[in-house]
Order: sequence, then structure tokens, then C-alpha cells
Amino acid sequence: MIKTTEHHGIAGALETGANMVDRVVDEGLTHLRYASWTANQWLDGNLLPSWEAGLKLQRSFRGSVLDVIAGKRGWKDLAKESGERLRAGVRFQRLMNTLGKDAYGSARFEGEVELARDGGFKLSYLPPKAGVEAQEVAVFHAGGVIPYGEGIFRLTDEYNLYDRFLERGMPVYVMEIAGDVHAVKYAGITMDAIVRATERLSTIAFEHNQRRKMILEGYCGSGTQALAYLAALPADVDKKFSVFATFVTPIDGKKCGKLAEQVQRTPMGMADAQLGLWQALGMTVPADTQRIGLDLTLGAVMMKSAFGYFTAGWLRDDFARVKTAADLTPAQRRDLAGAYWISPDSARRFPVPVDVSRYTARMFSEGVTPDGTMPWTFEGRPLSLGDVAKQTSIRSIGFFGSEDPVIPDRTGHVMMQILGDRYQHVVHAGMGHISYVLSPRGWQKGKPGAMTPNPVDAMLAAARVETA
Repeated sequence: MIKTTEHHGIAGALETGANMVDRVVDEGLTHLRYASWTANQWLDGNLLPSWEAGLKLQRSFRGSVLDVIAGKRGWKDLAKESGERLRAGVRFQRLMNTLGKDAYGSARFEGEVELARDGGFKLSYLPPKAGVEAQEVAVFHAGGVIPYGEGIFRLTDEYNLYDRFLERGMPVYVMEIAGDVHAVKYAGITMDAIVRATERLSTIAFEHNQRRKMILEGYCGSGTQALAYLAALPADVDKKFSVFATFVTPIDGKKCGKLAEQVQRTPMGMADAQLGLWQALGMTVPADTQRIGLDLTLGAVMMKSAFGYFTAGWLRDDFARVKTAADLTPAQRRDLAGAYWISPDSARRFPVPVDVSRYTARMFSEGVTPDGTMPWTFEGRPLSLGDVAKQTSIRSIGFFGSEDPVIPDRTGHVMMQILGDRYQHVVHAGMGHISYVLSPRGWQKGKPGAMTPNPVDAMLAAARVETA
């Protein structure tokens, strides 16, 4: 009996040791695959684009020289053009970090008023445009915490998201972060806090809107965070909202191609340990870590380098003549503000809290199951969009762009399985990830390139079906 016990003890120890070796080897292979993927992404997003940009500059200059030789233009014209391109290239990054920074998120609206400020978020009311027939249905923008900040939705006075509703007579209630890292303690923001802030601020909006049901709207990452509110508090949702509209929102994140691949390739043990350390130290995810991870995934490393900014300026010689904000055209202001939005400086001003980063990573790595189960909990309770289907009458619309390189429309297909005919899936031809903000013409019915169906028409129709 003693020998048998000893035999089993030795066998157990050997099995335990073998399992430990297997785990170490598996983890090592995971790290090697991640390192290989990262190196390949760096080549694709930095080194190779740098060569391509250099060739583009060379070809541009060579073409101008050949035009001179062919007699199509003079040497003085070539010298002037080259000087302006060089000046624009040298100045572009500085213009972006000054004039672009000032323009970013600058849109303000006639009659805008702040209604509340709550736990790092604020609620503003934007009334419909003067002279436009007012709609009874209001939009509630469920803001959250996204990389580079939500100022993209207020990009400039001429290019923003909210005007598209206001010009059709729909008032907008905007829930958004109350400032950058110098004004708000981002490290203390959790997903539970975002859900509760959405609950409180939407109640204020609901009362202000004379207790009429609203349209809950979320764009990209803010839409993903709004999903947690829907699943966590379906009774509250049903009381205040008739429609949930998302724009380019990664609902089933695991179907999001490159973004999902990046998260899924990251060694989970390493990621969890690092996130845990940052959280214990009271930190947010370091902005440069977050930014570089996204840039590697989306092939945007080179474009945010000094050479990338020089190239952008060289190809835009119109910036050579810009000295002050008064010199900017609306399109130039848009382009500088847009460049600043995804810049390193903007990333540092609008970091992502650890809890939000962990939630987002799980949404991309695990996604939403066909029955609506989400890989997250709220105040200790599991979350499921299936509860939204069972406990509310809300309808939903998912808007996606056919040319979106970041969020493919297939990420919204799971909503068809969860909500059935209460969900409308819309793919707009030619639209990209930020096109809904940067292409106001696309919202104008009857104009060339206008979206079909019109997003406002679709949202109003869904709301009227619900309230009929």
C-alpha cells in the first residue's frame, strides 16, 4: 500500500510538472506570435508607408520638373510651388497642434444650455434650429469615454454630428465627458459609473423633454458603452426611450477584423497583470500605450510621425499661406481639427480608464452571444441584451458605412438574432467610420451622394412605430 501511494504521489507530481511546462510553452508561443504580429504591423504601418510616402513626394516633384521641361510651366512656377509645399510640410504639425487644437471640439449651438454635471459627465440641451418645424422626438447622445475624446462629435461649427438632427427639428441632449485630463479624474471612471451617469442624466433629459420618450444614440465606442446601460437597466430604458440608434458601433466586437485580432492576439495574462497594476496605482491606461496599440492595428504609425506630418503638409500646399485661425477655410479648419483629434497630444488629454479598457477588450475578444449574453457584469450582476428583448419594447437601428475600415457592418448582425424584426440594419454605400460627422451633405435628401435611407427619417419612423 505504501508503495502504491508513493507511486501515485510521484505520478501526480510528474503530471503537475508536465502541465506546468505545457502552460509555460503555450504562453511562450502566444508571446512569440504576438511579437511576430506586432513586428509585421510595424512594417506595414510604419516602414513600408514611409517608403511609399517618400516615393510619392519624389514622383510629385519629378512630375513638376517634367512639366517644365515639356514647356507646360516655367521654372519660376516650379520654384514657387516647391517653396510652398516645403513650407506647408514644415509647418503642418505646428498648425495642427495650435490652430487644430483650438478648433477641435469647438462647435457650439444657438440656445445651447448646460442642464447638469454629474460624476465627470455633463448634460447639455441643444434646441432645434430656428425656423425649422420642431419634432416631438428628441435625441439623447449617450456619451462615454473613448480614445482621443468625444470632441469629434463637436469637431467644428461647420462639421459636427448634432447639427444633422437640429436642422431637422430634433432637439438633442448631449451627455459627454466634462473635460480633459486636467478637469476630470479619468482614473476613477468605471463602467458601473458610466451606466449610473447615463441613468441619472437621461432622467433629467426625460423630464426636460416633458416625459416624452427619446431616441438613445451612441456612436462607435460610446455606443458600446450604451449597450451596458441597456442590458443593466432595461426597465429604466423602456420608460424613457423608444429607439436605440447606433452609428458604426462594434456590438459583437469579435467580428471587427483587425481590432478584434489585435485584442485576441494579446497574451491575456500579460494584459490582465498590466491593467491590474495600472488600476492599483490609480492610473488610467497610459495614453501612448493605448494610441500606439490602435495605430499598429490600423496601420497609422507613420502618418503620426514627424515625416508623416511633413508629407501631409507637402501634399496640401494651401496650408503654406495660413498664419492665423482667420486664414482658415471651413475645410482647412476641419482637416486640422481632425488631424489633431487622432494626434498624440489629444490621446494624452483624453485617456481611457482601466475599467473601460478592460470592458472594451472583452467585447472585442469574446463579443455578444446570439442570445445576447455580454462578457461583463453590472454591480455584480451578469449582463445580457436578451433582457432588453424580453423586458422592453425598444426598437433599434444600426447604421454602418460600407467603406468603414474599422467597424464592419457584420458586427451588428447579432442584433437581428436578439431583437428580430425590432432591429433595422442599415449599410450606407460609400460611408466610412467618421463620414457621418464629416459629410453633412450626405444627410441632405435629394443631394448627390445622399444616404439612403436618410438616418433621421429612419430614426423618426422607428420612433413613430413605437409610439403609434
